[in-house]
Amino acid sequence: MRARHVRTTAAAGALGATLLASPPSMAKCPNEKPDDPACEPISSMMMPSVEGTMYFPKGDLGPYYGGGVDFVLFSWSNNNDAFGPSQGSLRMGASYLAGKSDRHLLLYRFASVVSLEGNASRRFFIPYFGGALGGLWETDLGNRALADAALGLYFVYTRNFVLDAQGGVVIPFTAVDTLLGPKAQLTASFALW
Repeated sequence: MRARHVRTTAAAGALGATLLASPPSMAKCPNEKPDDPACEPISSMMMPSVEGTMYFPKGDLGPYYGGGVDFVLFSWSNNNDAFGPSQGSLRMGASYLAGKSDRHLLLYRFASVVSLEGNASRRFFIPYFGGALGGLWETDLGNRALADAALGLYFVYTRNFVLDAQGGVVIPFTAVDTLLGPKAQLTASFALW
């Protein structure tokens, strides 16, 4: 139990340090460097994604590890001085996770993420926050509705490839004492056209 708490605390600390270490914008788009690739507006639809997921419910279930697929229904990157986030996306996806003692879990969700900066003026280390609604199916507990909240970081955000990581908390609507817990996810998205 103590080792899991230490791992969870270490993961949360690493994510927090990365978010705080993200560099500030050195030049604003589009006026100061209009030919910078970061100033080019991007919008994409139906980007397939693969992900790795770890989930640590606080009950006696133990950790779950696995992977899944997402579809980025719509995403954008528009570094300018207009009000609002410069990057974001709407996603839907599912993850299949394996736990101890032949327990399995299926997470499915609809999520939205938006950057914390209005004009990031770069294509890397862009912090974001997000939320999701969905559900899970667990071998012994059956179906449960849930929400989750997350902080994350776009490591790379280009027209054809997006790599991001997020850490957050799964908030079930029932069986809270068993299923409430932190979740971490690494996602790679690819534009096919």
